[in-house]
Amino acid sequence: QLSHSFAIGGFGQEFKPDREKESNEKIRKLLISLKERVMTYVDPQDQKAMKKAEHYIVAIEKQLISCDKTDEMIDALCQPLPVRRL
Repeated sequence: QLSHSFAIGGFGQEFKPDREKESNEKIRKLLISLKERVMTYVDPQDQKAMKKAEHYIVAIEKQLISCDKTDEMIDALCQPLPVRRL
């Protein structure tokens, strides 16, 4: 499973959303490329191979959804905190 993880900050580390989104985009592009290549190596007449390839495609699509969620999380972290009134 490919994934991108990031740290929000800590001891001397600064959260750099642009860099994190760029890294996430690299993972996304790698997954899309992998998804396209999987089917080029499968004989469409071989049902067992097609079933296995479909399994890989579904797994890749789930990871692409994770990339989208990661982008949403990074965007949310860049928003100002809501003001609370007591």
